Amino acid sequence: MKDIMRDELGAPKVVDRSTFQAELDALRVREKAHTREGDAIAAARRRLPMVEVDGATPLRHWLISNLPVRTSMAGDTAKAKAAYQDLFALWKDADSEIPMLSQARAEYANLR
Repeated sequence: MKDIMRDELGAPKVVDRSTFQAELDALRVREKAHTREGDAIAAARRRLPMVEVDGATPLRHWLISNLPVRTSMAGDTAKAKAAYQDLFALWKDADSEIPMLSQARAEYANLR
């Protein structure tokens, strides 16, 4: 009898326990290497040199506009909502058709 589910869905082949364990061990080695590389990249990013910024640079606006995205990506919905509200308060007198502001409103609406 033909196994329709496995044939149609492309399910993995059925193997013995030792074959499965060998492939799982090899995959874990790759996963650990991937994690170590990601950690090394993050550490290198933290060691990037700093840039001196004068007081006239609108850095505060940039930081405030990026904070909601960063916090929502980190999974902290409450902080992301608060950050979006701070952004909207800062830009309350801005033209409502500014693309960044429209995008922020859409992202805020999608927060759950």
